[in-house]
Amino acid sequence: MKKIVVLLALAFTSLSATSLRADLLGSRVSGSLTFAGNTAINYFDAVNGYVPAGFGNSSSPNNVVINSGIEFGYRDDVNRDTANFMANGLTVRDVCLVGANCTVNNPFQMIFTDVAFGSASLLTNDLGVTFSFSGDTLTINYPGRFVANNDAIASFQIGTAAQTPEPGTLGLVATGIMGAAAALRRRLLA
Repeated sequence: MKKIVVLLALAFTSLSATSLRADLLGSRVSGSLTFAGNTAINYFDAVNGYVPAGFGNSSSPNNVVINSGIEFGYRDDVNRDTANFMANGLTVRDVCLVGANCTVNNPFQMIFTDVAFGSASLLTNDLGVTFSFSGDTLTINYPGRFVANNDAIASFQIGTAAQTPEPGTLGLVATGIMGAAAALRRRLLA
């Protein structure tokens, strides 16, 4: 009897201590793209005319579902910038369009917020970005520089936040475990 109660307690403890979300797929992220000197405009917002069709933010920069497509895109006459989230990462890409003069790229800042974000680390950095991570927000700063190969990326590993079950859920699980233990005890005593 004591062994069963101990096993149930261990199962309950491991259930409450593990993360309920193993990756970012299906979570919702909000994003903004601003350029130095023009921080009032979110260029990831399609209403501003810089988001090509086919990107996750083509209807709104808020609550974009992370899935198999590219979540955020921006394009003007010179550059195409994208932010592509994957199960446990993000790739930011800056491409100088064919025929465009990309001797100097403007500095930009991308900010992404998702309650599923738990941590962030920079893996590759051809783009020369710096970043900060606080709470559920990842801020990426591109200093603006010449990109020799006209196609540069920065990739990040993003860990997920452990999600703690609500107190009501924990109470329900505890009640179920106590009921199972009581039924087992009756059975063993009979």
